[in-house]
Amino acid sequence: MTNGVFEAGERVITKDGEGKVNKSQEKKEDHIEVKLDTGEVKTYPPAEVSDDADAG
Repeated sequence: MTNGVFEAGERVITKDGEGKVNKSQEKKEDHIEVKLDTGEVKTYPPAEVSDDADAG
């Protein structure tokens, strides 16, 4: 995460499981497109996505 913005390829955790950011955010308010480890792509509001550093 750079300046609160998620970068493409970054590992993240969502309510649906873990995955990678599919597309970098322009601004930190933007919804985040995540490709889950299951292969499914979903979009989440920033409050529902955390990076691995916040896990646990």
